[in-house]
Amino acid sequence: MKTIVAVIILISAVIGASAWFIYNKGEQEAVAARKVAEWTQRRVDACHKEVSAVAKYKSKARFSETVVGPEDRKSNRVEVSGTVDFMNGFGAMIPHKYTCIEYADGIGLVTPPTILEEGGN
Repeated sequence: MKTIVAVIILISAVIGASAWFIYNKGEQEAVAARKVAEWTQRRVDACHKEVSAVAKYKSKARFSETVVGPEDRKSNRVEVSGTVDFMNGFGAMIPHKYTCIEYADGIGLVTPPTILEEGGN
């Protein structure tokens, strides 16, 4: 009888410890995912700020389709690109493509952003 109780206690302890480790691993992964999302948003915000600085009417710039590329660990760089609509002097929104190359460690942009009117090469 004591052996059965000891086995049940041992099995309960193993199940409890396993559940704790699985839960804790899930929490760590969630924290890491939040950090990546925050870091990615900072990269996007930094790029959008630099792109908006080029606009004649900065408050009218409308961003869409932003993509953050993977980190290139060899060159320590990340590419942020997408589409932005700039308002011209007549009030028309003109689409442009932009690309920012940023340092992967968050120092800032490598060069000023490249901005091309869509349809133009």
